[in-house]
Amino acid sequence: MRKTSKKQIKTTTKQKIGLILFGILLAFVILELGLRIGGFVLSSYQRSMNKEGSDADYRILCLGESTTAMEGEYSWPVQLEVILNNKSKETKFKVFNEGIGGTNTAFILARLKNNLDKYKPDMVITMMGSNDVGLIKYEENLKVKIILILRDLRAYKLGRILSETWKNKIQNVNSNNVLKESEYNKYFEDGKKYLKKGDIKNAEKMFITSLEINPNNWKAYEDLGFIYVRINDTNGAEKMFMRSLEINERNDRVYAWLGWIYLKQNKLKDAEKLLKRAIEINPKNEEAYSHLCNVYRATNSSSEKIEKFLYDKKGILFKVQDVYDSSIIKYHYQQLYKELNKSGIKYIAMQYPTLDINELENMFEGDEDIIFVNNEENFKEALETGKYEDYFIDHMTDTFGHATPKGNRLIAENVANVILKNMNIEGRN
Repeated sequence: MRKTSKKQIKTTTKQKIGLILFGILLAFVILELGLRIGGFVLSSYQRSMNKEGSDADYRILCLGESTTAMEGEYSWPVQLEVILNNKSKETKFKVFNEGIGGTNTAFILARLKNNLDKYKPDMVITMMGSNDVGLIKYEENLKVKIILILRDLRAYKLGRILSETWKNKIQNVNSNNVLKESEYNKYFEDGKKYLKKGDIKNAEKMFITSLEINPNNWKAYEDLGFIYVRINDTNGAEKMFMRSLEINERNDRVYAWLGWIYLKQNKLKDAEKLLKRAIEINPKNEEAYSHLCNVYRATNSSSEKIEKFLYDKKGILFKVQDVYDSSIIKYHYQQLYKELNKSGIKYIAMQYPTLDINELENMFEGDEDIIFVNNEENFKEALETGKYEDYFIDHMTDTFGHATPKGNRLIAENVANVILKNMNIEGRN
């Protein structure tokens, strides 16, 4: 009887372990499905727009990340189609938007053949590269494809976000804030919604209300500081960021933003000190490296000093100043062009707003049949007379972010004019 009992206990233990593992797997699958369903619903407008166009004379496929995918009917691909058809007398255009938030050049290249088969475009436009951090080189082999599939899991991406959030929160646990967290989150989420719509006043109001609920919440001060950065109120932003650091002195993002503010104010020594502090806390803070590199350039430091500093203790070179520093990105651009050229598809490589077109052109050998679209001059001219928040809803770099409908309009008008000119299409008066 004792032997039987031991055997039963052993079996029961195995069963428990099996059930636990199965439960974890099931929870992961349910989470992944839920996140994908949510993404499916959010991108329903984009898919519905992409279904049309069977009677089009000229088909254009747009590839990129969130700067291409966001804003629905106000995204630059949707506005591009409207502009082209309004300006063209005879040719009917159809523009397909395959922008995917959070993607990078490796995923775009991996999905290219399927997208070409699906949409059969006459032209492809890319604006890509801003998410190419920790990039893996895309190759036609099983190992790379498995890694890309795993990195594309929504649960994996959510895990990374939660991990970063937890790292920040664990540094400043305040039990008095727990009961107020849900109420604070409501106003914070409302603030983000207003901000996305470009309603700065209501966004600011929501963030201030969240601070009234919990005046010791460093994250609220940080978020309000970002609001002031976006409306070019650097004094207000500085005050909010300093208040945030009084509560949580290990927030590398705030140090980086303060360093950026001091850089703009030409307080270079203060900027250098804060940016080094940001990197000390988080050696992977790309913005801090980028801003510090600009500090060194402003102080006429030697290129050797800049290059030496950009290597951390593990010997990792972080991208600086722009999004086109990686040889892997260059490889992906060239492979994408080769695939399009082989299929006889015209290729437009478009630069991000405010960035130098030469850096994009350097991705290629120079003898390719590529149309380059420059979004530097048009945005710099617009920003000279208008406000930053008129054209961007946030900051991805020092000079640009995700575009507002007005910003996307500027992109669409620019590339539309290039397309019509290169196709020798006579526009309507």
